[in-house]
Amino acid sequence: MSISNIEYYRKRIEEESRRAASETDISVRHVHQSLVKMYRIKLQAEEVRAQPSGSGAQHTRVGLEQACEDSCQATTIRVPAT
Repeated sequence: MSISNIEYYRKRIEEESRRAASETDISVRHVHQSLVKMYRIKLQAEEVRAQPSGSGAQHTRVGLEQACEDSCQATTIRVPAT
């Protein structure tokens, strides 16, 4: 069951990457790139689920929480005192 999902996400990543590379409209290219990111997160989650639970493999955090941490780093803005 999970193996077919893994193959599906790999094919979608390949297809959307190809579409992004050939797209000339930057906004459409961005949509394809966003889909690639989403499918990579889903692929990672499926690969973790496919691991045998007794294998001692460490499960990494996946999904939206990890994606947000990867792309949304907190920044500090300093305003000069007047």
